[in-house]
Amino acid sequence: MPLHTIINTMVEAGLVAAKRVKALHESSAITVDWKSDGSPVTNADYEANTIICEALGSQHPDIPIISEEHNNSHVAKELPHFMIDPIDGTHGFMHGKSEFTVNLAYIENQIPILGVVVAPDLNEAFYNTPNGEIYFGTGLAGNVNFKKVKVPVFDSHHPIKALLSRSQSYRAKEEAFLLPYGPVEIERISSSIKLAYLAAGRGDIYPRFGTMKEWDIAAGQALILASGGRITCLKYSNEIIFDRTNFEIGPFVAMAKGVPLK
Repeated sequence: MPLHTIINTMVEAGLVAAKRVKALHESSAITVDWKSDGSPVTNADYEANTIICEALGSQHPDIPIISEEHNNSHVAKELPHFMIDPIDGTHGFMHGKSEFTVNLAYIENQIPILGVVVAPDLNEAFYNTPNGEIYFGTGLAGNVNFKKVKVPVFDSHHPIKALLSRSQSYRAKEEAFLLPYGPVEIERISSSIKLAYLAAGRGDIYPRFGTMKEWDIAAGQALILASGGRITCLKYSNEIIFDRTNFEIGPFVAMAKGVPLK
């Protein structure tokens, strides 16, 4: 299946799901359940998951789908597959915050090569093409106007901009990690939108401590790799490969194109 056909399906599915999530969020028609691990899941997660899985399954029935919301889908990682996170940032979504995202990735050889990140409440959408172009679109309420992003060249003479989580848990580690970069401008943002912003040149570096799941970063990693950036495992200093049986990812640093690891 041509990759341009796959990304077209992913973009369309992501936008449809995002519009539904946005409608639910605005109507406050949100119900919450709790998973066995204590994390929340809402009816919006489930509805977005259904929209995306049905769209991908109907157009590409031979490609397996791994979804955060489908425990029985967590198989076949050595084969090309989709990986989706219907809503990243569910905690914020539940409490009326706007920085949540809908995420779709296509993975080959255990590396995300196509990604779609949509922020419904921010009216922003990002995706990459098979030839490494990044596109940004706005206006999710109507026809989204996508434009190619000109990824800027990193200028070491300017203060670096770090995009960090809103979490208080690892602030001391983040500050220590950033010390070698000199003066740093910091913006705190929730969810995978940070990775999309790095890919589009709206930030330089995102160190992440603690753990998360592969579907939390799959779409964003595809965008960053396409833009010429990288995501590096802090423990082993290597590129993150999607080969974990438990899907768990440890501390990492995401860097925009040209940003050095210090």
